[in-house]
Amino acid sequence: MAKQIVNEMATNLTLDSNSASQALKELTREVKNSSAEAKILENQYKASGDAVSSSKAKYEGLQSTLEAQKTKIEALKSGLDNVNTSTKKGQDLQ
Repeated sequence: MAKQIVNEMATNLTLDSNSASQALKELTREVKNSSAEAKILENQYKASGDAVSSSKAKYEGLQSTLEAQKTKIEALKSGLDNVNTSTKKGQDLQ
């Protein structure tokens, strides 16, 4: 019975860390995509000679990237709050 409980706990912990890892990867991908999109828009406006729209696109793109980075930082903070501090590894992360 105890072995079954330990196995179940280990499985749940592994699944939880995998989903957190996947969420961070998605957030990182979102930050990169946002930056790339902003650069594309800025270059398109520059090519058309519209400096004001180019600057506006750059500003909006940077704002979007900043928001995505804030989301990622909050996810990382949340993950640290949920770290098991009863282990040596958990204490090192704090």
